[in-house]
This record gives sequence, structure tokens and C-alpha cells, in this order.
Amino acid sequence: MRIDQVYKQLLKSQSKDGISAQEVADILGCSRPNVSHDLNKLVQMGKVTKKNGKPVLFRTSDVLKELKNITIIEKFSQDNPSLYAAVEQAKAAVLYPPNGMNILILGDTGVGKSMFAELLYDFAKDNKLIHSNSTFTVFNCADYANNPQLLLAQLFGSKKGAYTGLDENRVGLIESSDNGILFLDEVHRLPPEGQEMFFTFIDKGTYRRMGETDVLRRANVRIFAATTEKPESHLLRTFTRRFPMIIRIPSLKERTFSERVNLVNYFINAEAKHLNYEIRVSANSLNALMTYPCENNIGQLLTDIKFACANAYADYISGKRDHIRVISRLLPEHVKSTLFDNVEHRNIYNNYIPAQTKFAIYHPNQSFNYTDDVSENTIYDTLNKLVDGNNEVVPDVKYIDDAISEFFKNSTKNANKYSSFRIENLIDGKVLSVTEDIILNCENILHKKYRAEFKYALAKHIEGTLDRVKANQKIYHPNLNQIRLDYPKLFNLALDSLRIMERQLELTLPIDEAGFLVMILLYDEVAKRENHHTKIIVVMHGESAASSISDTANQLMGVDIAQGFDLPLDVKPQIVVDNIVSFIQEDSHVSEVLLMVDMGSLVHIGQVVEEKIQMKTMTVQLVSTLHVIEAVQKSIAGLKVNDIYNEVLNVSNLIEQKSSTYQLIPSVDRKLAILTICTSGQGTAVVLKNMIEKSFSYRKNYLDVIPVEFSNEIDLQTNLKQIQHTHTVIAAISPLSLSLNVNTFDADFIATDDGISKLQRLIDIETTSRLMYESLSNILSYVSPEEVIPTIRMFIENCANELSLSVTSNMVIGITMHMACLIDRLCSGLKSKNTEQIEDIPIDKNLHDVLVKNVHIFSERHSVYIDDYELRVIAKFFKNKIGTVNEIHKANTETNDK
Repeated sequence: MRIDQVYKQLLKSQSKDGISAQEVADILGCSRPNVSHDLNKLVQMGKVTKKNGKPVLFRTSDVLKELKNITIIEKFSQDNPSLYAAVEQAKAAVLYPPNGMNILILGDTGVGKSMFAELLYDFAKDNKLIHSNSTFTVFNCADYANNPQLLLAQLFGSKKGAYTGLDENRVGLIESSDNGILFLDEVHRLPPEGQEMFFTFIDKGTYRRMGETDVLRRANVRIFAATTEKPESHLLRTFTRRFPMIIRIPSLKERTFSERVNLVNYFINAEAKHLNYEIRVSANSLNALMTYPCENNIGQLLTDIKFACANAYADYISGKRDHIRVISRLLPEHVKSTLFDNVEHRNIYNNYIPAQTKFAIYHPNQSFNYTDDVSENTIYDTLNKLVDGNNEVVPDVKYIDDAISEFFKNSTKNANKYSSFRIENLIDGKVLSVTEDIILNCENILHKKYRAEFKYALAKHIEGTLDRVKANQKIYHPNLNQIRLDYPKLFNLALDSLRIMERQLELTLPIDEAGFLVMILLYDEVAKRENHHTKIIVVMHGESAASSISDTANQLMGVDIAQGFDLPLDVKPQIVVDNIVSFIQEDSHVSEVLLMVDMGSLVHIGQVVEEKIQMKTMTVQLVSTLHVIEAVQKSIAGLKVNDIYNEVLNVSNLIEQKSSTYQLIPSVDRKLAILTICTSGQGTAVVLKNMIEKSFSYRKNYLDVIPVEFSNEIDLQTNLKQIQHTHTVIAAISPLSLSLNVNTFDADFIATDDGISKLQRLIDIETTSRLMYESLSNILSYVSPEEVIPTIRMFIENCANELSLSVTSNMVIGITMHMACLIDRLCSGLKSKNTEQIEDIPIDKNLHDVLVKNVHIFSERHSVYIDDYELRVIAKFFKNKIGTVNEIHKANTETNDK
């Protein structure tokens, strides 16, 4: 059988990381969907495990057991992406020399604070920060909240006779936890005197048993504490100061749906291990467990799963069933009621569980995962999955059609479903405020009003972006440069929107996010244009295929450019031809026609239609939702039928090519730095640093403001050399007259409007250039960003200086992306795109001379020749900036004249 061949091939590979379904299919000469089906069946049988990602990797269970490189805490972080920041904080606290930091964990009841603390205990043991035999002691302060004396005796121990009835010395938990970890749950129930005793112990490592005055004891204990309350309301400030690391665990409602899926899998697996039997869970039961309102968080989820498994086990041992089978009837009432109350749950559920799944099987010795490539239903996941995010050849076109149609249908339905007065109940207030500011800015620049539904659609996209950033997931747009070229005005607007998001939400976003914002803006930007366009006619065999695809494309783009003509098998093609001709003749806005057909005689109808309507017509035998969307989008942009035809063919090339996996972006070794400098003892450097941090907007993970105090020139140079080991200095600010090889600002100057503007522009340009490394590393093939960006920056600055232009961050992005891709193309051996059209591109002589003078730097550093055609294209970037400067100068002149 094929499944046996698949399993044998998996055993042969014995790959440490695993092997993809496509790789197995290529080796065996089978189709990928069939191999993928067999691999997922092997996962359910417990013989194979898989690792989600792009691509999904499969390996046999025996190989998994041999792997030692994935720690428990790393697996936990992968399964719980919304806890990524919390995990990184906790790891830093545990690893902090010499003995780690004390940690205070905040979170609602049932979020898993105790489990998180125990995870950190295992992490400390794995890293040999504590002995493998060290204890992890859990003490719930609420158990003795009504008896403070007994509570303190439990913690610190007590001397014989310390209170009535105590006839022997007793060891406290601090003493028994020496060289280990003491976890204080519900620490807010610790009385004030206990908190005071504790912070004395934390500071000095010494304590006394209750009733002891003559013996001072010592212990080395790490303290983890947890509370459901606000620390400032229930804990002494002096006590909370002893916990330098405070970590908040989000509630179940705040975590992603995929995390809940992982929790359900984990808990059912744990029950299977406990019972040492496989557990079969019905699809309906999984549906309910994934979606019911779980008010008491993870603790309640675990309890409800235990309840259902216990009922199933009772049916099994009583002989009612031959397996432990969890069905919806055995679930708690409040869990199974969601199957009837929540009508929206199936849209979510169907993204995670294949439609054919009846029962999922959990084995006692195998962790279970029934999903292939889980989608969070965002535009990122759809694009990654369908275009460039998977290292496997994209599946059959039918799967692409179904996935895109479903995504767009749901997106449109949701956008139309919620009116503006309800959106406040659905979107976080901060996200809504950012959305409104972005829309207001776009409306002012584009001189248009956005549809009411657009506010919801944009807000949901920004929410998805935030979730992705919180989960440390990559934001990557595979066609970023093409979008920048096709829609320069919208791209600049998207960059402005990116800065609004960064400033108000206090986060750093890659430039790739601008590509997605352009797509979002574009969908509304194109609504209801009245100019002439190329009509897209879709003709397919069947009852409703053509009309369905056309409606989806139109609905997405907000236009009515695509028209579907269905051809039932019992209808003659001539009838459809006549209908197409009549339809085109009735539409006065049609200038040209692109026919998109599926097969057979339809391939030849274009010539017949063209003869009858006397209009330029082309036919392409490519029909899928993706192709039609591309054709409509290019028609909106005003392309002629020939160009649209070629663009549609390019979509097929994109689908057929094998995508590369996401690579780790080569890190830029050093952060950027601004120095604030003064002589020693005056404190001016720190004052200037504070002023910079409050007055300027910058990405703190890319740039540091460093105060430097010195007593003499040698001292200053020594400090500078030390800083340059870890930072790239972009500016220095000082009240003193200094001679440094960087941009230097007088302290008084940066307090003026001109100074603020100039320094802010410098910060934006330098950080933008640093961000370009990440975006271009996904695009360039023959040169690296580290090689070309410094050269391009020098070229831009030299040209701008000679043209008396001020460089902006948007200008840096546009020219850098264009020229980096140009150099990459030239290094590959390709020639200029179309040197025959050189006369079609006007050129200013002075600008042309400046470019010719400075372009030689690329020949010297990269051995490429940039011809006159390419120079004229590059000139357009500078010409746009010159035009803007001239407009401003003209406006200022007119104002002065008045």
C-alpha cells in the first residue's frame, strides 16, 4: 500500500528536523495531496509526529525521541506564541547572574501561573542553575490567611514553645527549600508583617524561626510568587520592589485560537497517558472544547476535559463501548451548549479540523496534532500559504480557489455585518483610535471618503498585525518591491500609516507591513471608477463556476469589472458567444476585453468575439480566483489588455515556482546610537538624553541614546571607541564645540523647530535604512543587503547634496529598493528591461549630469554598468522630490508676495 511506502521513506530519511510532504512525494513519484493525506493518517496512528511551520515537517516517533535540542520551555513557547514575551522575560530572570532574579507572576485565576513557575524550575535545572535534586516547593498563602502566626511558622519554621502546644522545633519551608525554589501562590494573602520578614530574607539571605532571637539562619532560595490581584493594592511597595521581574500571564480569552487548540490537545493527551489507553474524541466534542466560553481560564478547561474523559472511561470499563470515546453527550452542559448557541464557531473550527474528521485519536505515548498548517485567518497567512510562504509547490488550483474564496467571503461578510455603532464593542479602543487616525490621514491626502465597512476591515487587520508581533511571528510580503513600483502614492501613504501605528502602539514594524497596508487601501481606493477599462470576461463549463469566481473578485475589489458566463454542458458555446457580445455592446465603459476560459472550444471564442464587437480582445486559458483577481486589479490600474494578459501569466509562474523557507534575517551587528556629550560632573549629558527620549520618536530596539561625560580629549576618544564596539554612532549632541566624524548638533539647536526637524529626519532615515536589510534579504538573490545598501546610501546623499534636496525616509526606501533590485538583476547577467523606450522618459539635463557623475560608484563597487535608460528611471525618484520642493518654494513665494 502507498501508506506503507510513505512510512518506509520516512524511516529511511531519519532527518533530524523532519521531511516535508512534497519531498516525500518527489522521491516516491506520487502527488503531494495523497502523500500529505497518508502522513496525517500516520500521525493519527501515533507512528509519525509533525512540526507545524512553513513547511510542515514530518518524522517518525523514534527519531523524535532521539532529539535533545528542543527544550521544554522552547516547546512551550512555540505552542503558546502569546506567551513568547513572558517566556523571554522569565528566562532572562532565571539566567541573571549570580543567582537569578525573584519573579512575581500576575494573572487571573486559572491562567496557569503555577504551571508557568514549575516550567521555570525545569528550565533552571536544565541549565544547571540549580542542582537536579533541588526542591520546588509550592505554598498557597491563602491556606493560612486567617491565621497569620501559623502562616509565618509554616514559612520560617518555629522554635519549641513559640506558641501553646508546640513541643518541638519545626523546620520551615524556607529552610527545606535551601538551594531550590519556593513558589508562593496567592502571595497577596501574606500579611504585612510576613512581607516585611520576607524582604529582609530576600535582601540578606538570613531569617529566624518564630520564637528565635539568638540564632540567625541562612538559606539560598529563589522566590517565585504569584497573585491574582493588583500588586499596588494588596502588597507593600517595599515588598514588590524585591521582585525586579514582574510577568503577566494573559487570560485564555486574550490568547490565540491556535493556543487553545494546543491546550486541548495537551490536556487530552495527558489523560491518555494517565489512563494508558488511547482516547477517541468526536469532532463535535473537539469543536465544543475549542470554542465554549471558559470563564475560569485554563484551570476550568482542564477540569472540563477531565470530566468528559472520566465519563468516557466509565462507559468503557462498564462495557458500554469498546473504546474510550468522548462524544458531545458526555461533555459538561455548559460546554456542549456552545454547539447550539454559537452559530459562528464552525467558521473557526473548520480551519483547524479537516472536514472528513469524525474522531481524533489521542495515544498515550504520542503527542497529537491533527492540523496541517493552521491558519489564523489573516491576510498574512493567506498570502504565505497561497503564494510564497511554503517550501512546497502550491497545491492544485482548486484548493487555491477554495481557500481564497472562503477568506474573501468571510472578510466581506464580517465587514458588512458590523455597523459603525457596534465596532467599539468588537475592536480594542487603542486599535480603533489608530485606525481612525490612519483613515483621516488617508482621506485628507487622497481627497476621498472611505466606506463605513473599511473602518472595521482595517481595524481587524491592525489587530492581526499586533497579534503577530506579540507572538514573534514574521511579517513578510513577497511582492513588496512590485507593490511599491505599481502604487507609489499608496506606498508612501502606507509608510506614513506605519509610523502612526508605531508611534501610538509603541512597537516596531518591518517595512513589509506597508505592502499589506497598500493592499488594504487599494481594495477601497478602486471603488466605483467611471473611466474606461479592460473588461474581464470569465467563461467556464458548469452551472455556476464562472459567475462565482467573478463575483468573488468583484466583491473583493469593490468594482464590477469581471463578468462570469456559465456554460452548462447541454448548452452550445455559440449561445454564450452571443450573450457575451450583447453584454459588451451594452457597456459604454469597456475599451478592451480579456477573455478567461477553462478548456475545449472556448479557447477559440476570442477571435469570434473580436470580429463581432470590433474591439481588442485576448484570450487566456487560465481560470482561478487568483488569476481573475489579478486581472481585475490590473484593469483597475488602467493597464491595457496586452499587459493584463502578461500579468496573469506571471501569476501562474509565481504559483508554480518553488518557494523558499523563511530565512533568519542576517542581523546588523550593532545598534544605532545618538551620543549626548558634556564634561564630567556637570550632568548635562543625562539631561540631554532625557530631552531626546521625550521629544523624539524612534525605535528603541534599533537605537540607543547614550550619555558621555569626559574630562579630556583622550578620555572622550576612549569612550567613543568603546561605544563603537557595540553601536554605530549616527549623531552627537553637545553644548561644547567638538570635532567628531559624525553629524554633530549644538544642544541649543535641537531645541528649535529646525533642529528638531533635522534630527528627527536623520533618525528616521538611519532606522529606515536598518529596516531595509530585513526586507531586501527576502528579495535579493545575487547580492546581499550589507553589500549594496551602504553604496546606495552614499549615492543618494551625494546626489541630494548636489541637487540641494533634503533626504526623507520615504525617499530612501523608494530609491534603495529600486536600486538594490536593479543591481541584483544586473549582477545576475540580465540586461536593462527596455532600452528601446529610452526616448519616452523625459530627463532634466542638470539632474542627468548629477546622476552620471555619481553612478560610477556602482561600477567600482559591484562591477555593474547602469545605462542611460536605467538612469532615466532613477531620475524619476529625484524628479518627484524636486517637484515637491519647487511647489513648496512657489507656495512660500506667493505667501511672501501677499
